[in-house]
Amino acid sequence: MAVWLAAGPACIDPAVTGSRAGAILIIERIVAVPGGRPDRPPATYLQSDVCVRAVAGGSCRVFDDIGQVTTRLRLKDPGAPESPAAPSAASFVTINRYRVRYVRSDGRHRPGVDVPHPMEGAMTATTMEGSQTAAFTLVRASAKLEPPLRALTGGGGAVIVNATAEIDFYGHDQTGAGVVASGRIGVSFADWED
Repeated sequence: MAVWLAAGPACIDPAVTGSRAGAILIIERIVAVPGGRPDRPPATYLQSDVCVRAVAGGSCRVFDDIGQVTTRLRLKDPGAPESPAAPSAASFVTINRYRVRYVRSDGRHRPGVDVPHPMEGAMTATTMEGSQTAAFTLVRASAKLEPPLRALTGGGGAVIVNATAEIDFYGHDQTGAGVVASGRIGVSFADWED
């Protein structure tokens, strides 16, 4: 039992234990919609099209792929069972930026060679009581014009690069204490048939 207690805290993310914030930001779900395909419903994986043609044989167009993150709060001190604590305005968390990194399960994940370069973006979304859903750019259109995604254009889906997008969301509670939450979504890059 003593070993478990000693090892237990080491398994918790230091961004959570090191923050003085009174709440933890929990990612309930990440979904995505492929760029240029607004008719498709959000999915828990992304088929990122590196080339969208309006008509067969038409010119190639690229679009940002949009992700949606749903978050909620959990208080670090939930209170007693007979009087549970509730989030206050001070514990509401505002996300103000995020970072996306792409990795492959085969260990080949050199940016600009095996996967797109990491990217950072700005956003503003505040999680109060209940759940909050916010959109963000998961894959930039410009990444589809650079290696390795550019090489997939014209392939008709014959070559696919499968990756995991690891997303870190950074923000603060209303007292200024830093908060970080991380999530993942699978991404398959190809020149999917239009």
